[in-house]
Amino acid sequence: MPPKHRKLADSMNLSECDREPIHQLGRIQSFGFLIGVTQDWLVSHVSENVSEALGREAHACLGRSLADLIPQDSLHAIRNRMQWLHGHAGT
Repeated sequence: MPPKHRKLADSMNLSECDREPIHQLGRIQSFGFLIGVTQDWLVSHVSENVSEALGREAHACLGRSLADLIPQDSLHAIRNRMQWLHGHAGT
């Protein structure tokens, strides 16, 4: 291991990692927001800070079509990526 990586590895304490609550969606990183959608692309979950990015309050996004909230090209890119992921799930 190169010296600079060894120094980093020595300074890291991984003994607490198994106790990190990463499965709990209580907080979203400050530079992003979360939108959860149903199979029909209707918004079912949304983080409170979505208003900073989309200009709509979180409660106003619930039940809406994702197509009403984000640009069409963004939705197209998400759908394409989901199709690709679905096709490569077993590889």
